[in-house]
Amino acid sequence: MNNQDFLVLLDARIKEIARAVFLESDGASKAAAQPSDDAPSKLREQLAFIKAKEHLTVKEAALLLSCSESHIRKLVMLARKGKTRRPVPYIDLEGRHDISSRDPFGLGQSFAPADG
Repeated sequence: MNNQDFLVLLDARIKEIARAVFLESDGASKAAAQPSDDAPSKLREQLAFIKAKEHLTVKEAALLLSCSESHIRKLVMLARKGKTRRPVPYIDLEGRHDISSRDPFGLGQSFAPADG
């Protein structure tokens, strides 16, 4: 990995952290303005946070798609073995599988906001 690749990765990570901090502070100010004790509000906030991420955990992908975590794990397993026509784009991080939020299941849509 050369310096340019490292800087690109570092820049992407800094952008991701800044986005998370902004969403957290923005969410805190909105929560202070109006209390959200009801479940639908909390779910909307959680989904907004998940959609802002570049990579999703299995649990987050399951919540976003309203399916079980075991189903997501099965999709990742099929993608790893090459036994599916539309493999789930995932990253294997020493046994932890993160799923790309950019068209994660080949649906022709992205759950992450567009850059720009």
